[in-house]
Amino acid sequence: IDSIFENYFSHGRDIGKRSILIDIGVEFGFERNDLHKYFYNDKDTLEPIEDNPNSHDLDIDGVPAFIFDKKFTISGAQDANVLERMINIAEEELIDL
Repeated sequence: IDSIFENYFSHGRDIGKRSILIDIGVEFGFERNDLHKYFYNDKDTLEPIEDNPNSHDLDIDGVPAFIFDKKFTISGAQDANVLERMINIAEEELIDL
């Protein structure tokens, strides 16, 4: 991850390009052919695409996003007290069932 950030922020490389990510992976000893097969298939793209409508239904509009009991969401950086309160609310909902 550090190398990806460094390549983007320090070297200005476009990490949105699969070829750049493959080059970075090769620098760490991964096989170019294995990386190419991984980055140019749809195996791991279906789950995020399928989850996308769910994120809209939950009003997720920022990162990080926290989801509690599949009902309550908070987007963006939050104070620990806010997160603790949301956990308590979700827990109370479970107890009331």
